[in-house]
Amino acid sequence: MFRAILRGMPIPLFAILSVGLVECNRNTASGPEGSEIRVQTRWTGAGNKVKEEYQYYIDSPTGRQIKHGFYRRFFTTGNLWEEGTYSHGRKTGEWCEYLSGSRVCSIF
Repeated sequence: MFRAILRGMPIPLFAILSVGLVECNRNTASGPEGSEIRVQTRWTGAGNKVKEEYQYYIDSPTGRQIKHGFYRRFFTTGNLWEEGTYSHGRKTGEWCEYLSGSRVCSIF
């Protein structure tokens, strides 16, 4: 499985995914009331590039995903578009966009 992921994927992204998978499998992070923090990875329509990945927990009363932890969104080329952190579904801290070869950051 990892060989298939490596093909056509830049190594730094693979390293990021690996860290995310290790974090997810450790089961050390938790959301409210001890809920497990998971990693969601969404792929492009062709399924060969990561479109978006983030950490979340499931809100027990509603059953909905609540973003909590790192967030990254990618262009269809596979290059990083945006990254930041969520806290209980809200953007927090430094958020950066990578557009036209420049990095623009905002604080939430």
